[in-house]
Amino acid sequence: MGPFKNDVILLMTDGEELGLLGAIAFMREHPWAKDVGLVLNFESRGNKGPSFMFETSEGNGWLVREFTKAAPQPVAYSIIYNFYKLMPNDTDLTVFREGGLPGLNFAFGMGFDAYHTAIDTPDNLDLSSLQHHGNYMLSLTKHFGQLELSEVRQEDRVYFNIVGWKLITYPESWVFWFMVLGALLFAITVWNGLRRRRISLKGLAGGFLVTLLSLVIVFGIIAIVWEIVRANVTGSYYQSIMKDFDVGKFYFIGLLLLMLIIIWGFIRWCSRYVRAENLWIGSLLLWLLLCVATTLYLPGGSYLFIWPLLISLIGLNVSYSMREGAWSWVSALFATPGIMLFSPIIYLVSIMMTLELAGPLMAVCALACTLIYPLFCRKPIARG
Repeated sequence: MGPFKNDVILLMTDGEELGLLGAIAFMREHPWAKDVGLVLNFESRGNKGPSFMFETSEGNGWLVREFTKAAPQPVAYSIIYNFYKLMPNDTDLTVFREGGLPGLNFAFGMGFDAYHTAIDTPDNLDLSSLQHHGNYMLSLTKHFGQLELSEVRQEDRVYFNIVGWKLITYPESWVFWFMVLGALLFAITVWNGLRRRRISLKGLAGGFLVTLLSLVIVFGIIAIVWEIVRANVTGSYYQSIMKDFDVGKFYFIGLLLLMLIIIWGFIRWCSRYVRAENLWIGSLLLWLLLCVATTLYLPGGSYLFIWPLLISLIGLNVSYSMREGAWSWVSALFATPGIMLFSPIIYLVSIMMTLELAGPLMAVCALACTLIYPLFCRKPIARG
């Protein structure tokens, strides 16, 4: 490779925690600031874990496409970016964005117990995390170093990982039409179920209410259980649970098992009164509403709902052609993509937000499990 078309500035700022002082000083006072075409910012909120791209500048379409081409082992989720924009957090990239510069922001966040403490030292830094940062830095510098950077802003894109390092991305303008497709397929599925006498409108409403109630019950019970845990452990140990994932993961798994027991028992009891297919279509009505809400207000997170919805609706239509009571495995098969999409987000949120939010976190886990509610129903399937 010959010389880069673009110069590379290695900028090490200081005073970030005191108010982004180094970045502000560079933008205000350094003569090179006016020549910058792209910023790659590298952060950490711990001392280990995968490095993921958690923030971009506005109009990220071109940046995300080029990032997808060039990044080795990319980890990125547009829903994380959308949530991050709603938070009051700042990094050095905030200064550069406000100065009109495009950019990408990277961080690793495990090992939170070391963050801003005396053990946050080079010796305690996971070298594989540092290497992941370095892989991004080198490959993206080589890639963007040869590109024209004068016009880089394009329509924002949705992006997410699936099956390892594979990054899926498409324009946000597609999100609305995916939502329309989901609504049409939902209407067709309801019509098909009514025509075959496999569902009823009353049963659909019942399934929807049962689904909502199950999430509320999970939230309430888990929140109470977690308050009991908090009250019965020492302050220092509680901080270990919050900040050290090697400790907290056992509590996370325990809460996950408790959540499964709660929804299994509740749905099994409710299936005496609500037919499994009504419960399924009722739960998918909630997914459709969440798809509409995210399309309108959180488009980068819409993929979490539209793709599980579409695939599960196909599965429900398949079940209509099967003998009643013999198709519950279909829900698990067609729920697999949705659970695959939700799993990394739940993992990242549990690390970044900790079990302090145990109730909401387990409610989100329960939401993913609504895709397999037919598996929890009694046999034979109740009518209604």
